[in-house]
Formats: sequence, C-alpha cells, structure tokens
Amino acid sequence: MKPQQRTAVITDAESCLGKALVRTLLDEHYNVIGIFSSDEHMQSFLQELDNKTAFLPVTGESHCTDFVGQLMQQGIIRFGNIDIIIHNSGAFLSKTYEKTTPDDFMHLINSNIYSLFNLSQLAIKNMLKNHGGKIIVVTSCIALQPSQKIPAALSVLAKEGVHGLVRALALEYAKKNIRVNAVAPGYIESPLNTELNQDFINLVSPADKVGTINDIIESIRFLLKSDYINGTVMPVDGGYSAGNW
Repeated sequence: MKPQQRTAVITDAESCLGKALVRTLLDEHYNVIGIFSSDEHMQSFLQELDNKTAFLPVTGESHCTDFVGQLMQQGIIRFGNIDIIIHNSGAFLSKTYEKTTPDDFMHLINSNIYSLFNLSQLAIKNMLKNHGGKIIVVTSCIALQPSQKIPAALSVLAKEGVHGLVRALALEYAKKNIRVNAVAPGYIESPLNTELNQDFINLVSPADKVGTINDIIESIRFLLKSDYINGTVMPVDGGYSAGNW
C-alpha cells in the first residue's frame, strides 16, 4: 500500500506534537483525521494549515465510545479506509501518591487506557477487513524506569497498562498483518517550555540535553515504515530508561 493511500487518525491533534504529526503526514501524502478537544482549538489550527484537502478535523473525546464509532464511519466515508492509529493523548501526572485523588486516577485511565481501548478495538475490526494496519501509542519512559526523583506512581500504573496492551495486541494480531508499537519519550522541549535550567535537565536526562518533538516524529516515521517491528516500546529518552545515573 502506497503512503498516499493510507489514512491515519491522530489524537490530541491540538498539542505541539499532534500539530507536527498532522503536518508531517500530510506532507508525506497520507490522509489524516485529527481529533481536537474543542471547536476553538480545531479552528485555530485550521487557520495555520495550508494543506487541508486530505485533512478531516473532528472534535470529541476518544474515551467516548459513541464518538469513536462516528469518527470511524466519517473517516471511512471520506477516505475509504483507516489504516493507522497514532494515540497521542495519554495524560501524565507528577504528584506524590498520597496526594492523588480518585479524579486523578480516572483522568489518567480515561486518557491513557480507555481512549486507547476504544480507538484500537474499532480500528482493529476495520484493519482485519482490510488485511492489516498499524497502531502506534505515545507513552512515557517513566513507566520503563520509575524514579524516586519524579513522583508519578499513577502515571506509571496507567502507562504500564498501555505497554502491556501494546505487547498483547501485537502478539494477538501478528498473523493478521497488524503491527502495534509504542514510543516512550523522555522530557521533550517544546515552544511551551523552552527555558530549562541545567539542574532540571540533569534530573530528567543523563544526556545533558532533553529531546525535541522531531525526535518523537522520526521515531514514529520509522515505525510507520516497518512492516516487521511489532510489540516494541521504543524509548526516546536520551538514556533515561537505561538505568540510574
């Protein structure tokens, strides 16, 4: 299947990474469906975007089953198929465990696990009819290497669940030509957090620098190009998850 025939769904399309992913895949001749949390965010991005022909923006919450069902129908009607899911919407919370609340827990479960469950299940049903597809999840390296310096037990719980689902789905559907992988970034510099002091950098990376959005995009592009890599959680973290430093 040629890249220009593929259709990708990207969650959290209004984020810095989401916007960059939309632009990257449109430039590479994919059809793209972008999920936004509000009409305001969607319209703001559309004003920035030049290539709108192959782009279908929608607003809603991917942990809502009815919304995801409608999204799949719209995507298939507009583009004929949905081949790729890029789940980019898993929330992260750094808070000591004794201060976390049931609302914190439900927010992390909804955005990380329930959202992925809804999207991946309906997408896989479509992928089985079309003999293959790819699911890529953006998670966090904190689940590969929890840290005493960064209290985030609930985030570790949610994202380890995501990693387990990635591996289980990869095995379950390997013979059906469906590839399921994850990218686990470390701390990523973005336009929202450019002023980082060296003490903070030393806390989150052994490499004396933090990552960039482009580092994540190149990792996702690598996984999109491969028809063999399956069930992996790829650290993009400057060595954070390799161990203590």
